[in-house]
Formats: sequence, C-alpha cells, structure tokens
Amino acid sequence: MVFELVEVEVKAGSAAAFEVAYGKATELLLRAKGCSSVRMLRGIEQPNRYRILVQWETLENHTEDFRGSADHQELITLTRPHYERPSVVQHYEVAIDRAVERGARS
Repeated sequence: MVFELVEVEVKAGSAAAFEVAYGKATELLLRAKGCSSVRMLRGIEQPNRYRILVQWETLENHTEDFRGSADHQELITLTRPHYERPSVVQHYEVAIDRAVERGARS
C-alpha cells in the first residue's frame, strides 16, 4: 500500500470551485487501477491550502498506470486552473498503523 500526498494551495477566491473540480476528479482516480481511496483535507488556519491523500495498491499504479492515462490529463485540466502554484506530490508507505476502537463494549 502506497499513499500519495498532494499539497495544493489554490488562488484566493477559488476554494469552492477547486472543491467542485476535485470532486469530479475523484471519480477519475477511483476508477484507476489500484486506487482504493481519496481524501481531501482543507486547512483550518489557511483555508486555501489543501492536502489530498490518495491510496494506491502500488507506486506504479500511480506513477505509471494513472499518470500515463487520459484520466490523469483530465484531472489536470479540471484542477490546475485553480492552483496558486504547482502542487507538490510525494509518496509514503505506512510505518505505524493504529486506531482506537470506540463504541459499546459487551
């Protein structure tokens, strides 16, 4: 499992339009080979800053399969007009994975 972390800062006044555009782009991602989830986070202190977390089965599913596709080009067409500056993309693997279970216990 590989996580793609995208750091995006959008132009002033473009946040709502960017969210609509990326909402459409999530459909492109989720139909891509090896993509299992997409999560967008918006900054609280700086609401024009976003972090997008995409989960892939393999690094190659992102760097080769998706980036070489027409759907990737469509994602760029939808989202890039809203960017203040080019996005930063990095890949991560899980080092620690823990969660707290909440709820009723028997």
